[in-house]
Amino acid sequence: MNPLSNLIAENKELLIYEDKLISVIFSPNPLVEGHVIVFPKKACNDVSELSKDELLHLFNTSNLMASLLFQAMGNNPENGTNIIINEGQNPDNEYGMFYINIIPRKKDDNLKLNWPMKQAPPDKLDSIAKRINEETFYMKHSEDKETQNLEPEKKIINSGKKKVNYMLKQLERRP
Repeated sequence: MNPLSNLIAENKELLIYEDKLISVIFSPNPLVEGHVIVFPKKACNDVSELSKDELLHLFNTSNLMASLLFQAMGNNPENGTNIIINEGQNPDNEYGMFYINIIPRKKDDNLKLNWPMKQAPPDKLDSIAKRINEETFYMKHSEDKETQNLEPEKKIINSGKKKVNYMLKQLERRP
């Protein structure tokens, strides 16, 4: 069992949603009101340990949660969300596993997410870009039909008045 699943077992009031693959909880250490964490039930350190289907479900659910938080905050164009992925064993990863933070933002919330900037030398950036381009070339030209046919699952949510396709609703969102 992963650390966040253990946290749910001890604090059921944090649980917002769960299914066989993922859980969504209110952060036990929120940066702002409404801070949500989405994580796979399968314990993993980084995104590469998850299947394509698990990732698709995880990111679709994260997208839906971000939309619902935005709506809950009144669809104000001055509000928005930050989506931050934590992974790996590093000092900034509070739970030592892969998870996604969804942080609702308001114009004057005084939350500062500032990281020190460290510009890489141009030759280092060229080297990184070359490696990424080599890998994405193979992705673009893959004969793997399974990869080419993955489409997001369309979920319908009840907005209170009528059923709305949340993917279409995203087009109206102005964070």
